[in-house]
Amino acid sequence: MFSKRATTVLLRNKELILVVQPSLPQVVSLSNEYYHLIPKDGYAYERIEPLDTMEKLNTEWRHVDSLLEIELATRMLAGAQYRVKGQN
Repeated sequence: MFSKRATTVLLRNKELILVVQPSLPQVVSLSNEYYHLIPKDGYAYERIEPLDTMEKLNTEWRHVDSLLEIELATRMLAGAQYRVKGQN
């Protein structure tokens, strides 16, 4: 029915599924928590994919890093503005 190669691939995929499957609920839960804390624009009526690949994780990591830089800049500007008002 299947070639030896195809059978080997199917068995490996089945083993991979058995190893990864117990982690899937945790991946979905953590992805949901992430999107709850950091909402994505434009996904109000669309299904959001779980963060289940390194590429998706790296993309979101860069997004969080950008948000942290924006927060730091905002705080620095607010501090400078407060200091200027205090000198007047």
